[in-house]
Amino acid sequence: SSYFVVDNELLCQKYREEYGKTPVYIPYGANSLSEYSSTPLSRFGLERKQFIIFVGRFVKEKGIDFLIQNFEKVRTNVKLVIVGGNAIDKEYDAYLRKTQDERIVFTGFLYGNEYESLLQDSLFYVSCSYLEGTSPSLLSAMVINGFALVSDLEENREVLKSTCATFKTGDGEDFRSKLLYHLENREVIEKDRAKTKEIVAQYYSWEKISKQYIDLLDRIRAN
Repeated sequence: SSYFVVDNELLCQKYREEYGKTPVYIPYGANSLSEYSSTPLSRFGLERKQFIIFVGRFVKEKGIDFLIQNFEKVRTNVKLVIVGGNAIDKEYDAYLRKTQDERIVFTGFLYGNEYESLLQDSLFYVSCSYLEGTSPSLLSAMVINGFALVSDLEENREVLKSTCATFKTGDGEDFRSKLLYHLENREVIEKDRAKTKEIVAQYYSWEKISKQYIDLLDRIRAN
């Protein structure tokens, strides 16, 4: 193939180093909120901006047990909403749900405007992953909510592009410290949301991404 596309600049670097070829970098995009609904708030007993949210599959590399165990140690009235599940590894799914902390709300799988509306209504998105590629959930959080606190994996930092906040991967003390700081300093979150919107418009707009693919196809056809 004369051209190959990657959605992450880290992969561009790895391909150059390992294969001596430079891929075409076209980032993945995320949709903005399609249609807002307040139904999920009442359905799960939530109040707007009084909860943080995780969205993802219940697999060990997502660090959900780490998230739950460390959230349990933080003194706050803010709730933790966990969206997702695992229909295959039901044992791990059940293990995560054993928490006795009433501030933690499991919604099960949500899609479309239910999930998007909760994402918008949350204070911010949180993820404690040990392993990531380009995370669609993180991109959605950046587009719809505007703030996220995630582990400082290279892949996450590349997506964030110096916006939002990170903590040392697997470091419970650092996570709890960063979490509490942002829960107690909401003006910091609001200030960063403006910067995130700029990054989203610059890199993750589907309109811009579509144009990049069209330009690439034009270049291939011309050659």
